[in-house]
Amino acid sequence: MRILILIAATVLALKNDVTLADDDDSLAEAFMAQCAHSQACGIEEMRSRGMDAGMLQMIEARMEGQCEAQLGQINQIESQANSGPNAEKVELMKRCFLAMADMSCSELLDDPEIPECQDV
Repeated sequence: MRILILIAATVLALKNDVTLADDDDSLAEAFMAQCAHSQACGIEEMRSRGMDAGMLQMIEARMEGQCEAQLGQINQIESQANSGPNAEKVELMKRCFLAMADMSCSELLDDPEIPECQDV
């Protein structure tokens, strides 16, 4: 649950004055890696618990495009942060997202305390 709250808070906290460069090392790329990984882990967990196939298919359909739907806002945040006062915060968020994306599903589903996310 903390991870979901972190994702929501991340977008809200940076909404005002943040930006990054448009490259493969961007906040948007880190967010996409984390978001796609979190979704895959959630689906894997539901599948492993024997969720009804129809329900699982419905959930997967609802998840489709949800990560990408956030990219406009993430890209807007990125376009403002490089030289602004929130550039350091964006870098911390990027490290947090990448740390979450690198965790195994079992680690992620245990709702861990993630050191890279402590200062976000």
